[in-house]
Amino acid sequence: MRRARRHGGPGGLRQDTAHWHTGRVIFLFSYGTLQLERVQLAQFGRRLEGRPDALPNHRLTTIKITGGTFPIVQRSPGEEVLGVIYQLSAEELAAADAYEGVEYARRLVTLKSGITAWVYLSNEAQPA
Repeated sequence: MRRARRHGGPGGLRQDTAHWHTGRVIFLFSYGTLQLERVQLAQFGRRLEGRPDALPNHRLTTIKITGGTFPIVQRSPGEEVLGVIYQLSAEELAAADAYEGVEYARRLVTLKSGITAWVYLSNEAQPA
């Protein structure tokens, strides 16, 4: 079965109709381990194609979690985090949720490109 495809979506990313969720494409902004091919293959069963973007008013820091030190972003006016934006299916977004730990909270943000995407932020960065 072939999927219908449309080209030229936001930021030039291909939009597969299989990736539409409630009428819109699911985008995920990654600044850390989800950019690694081995992580993508383990979590999504495929290598993701993305493009560079940035998250304004946030800074990149690290967090110690059992097993190592990992990147995490927190709000910080005037700063910017560089990363990659990917297009995911709803199932792949659920797999990303399962991969990230309780130290991370998935939130919608507007990237420098103007695209609205999910990102995993520090739970500490969220309002009480």
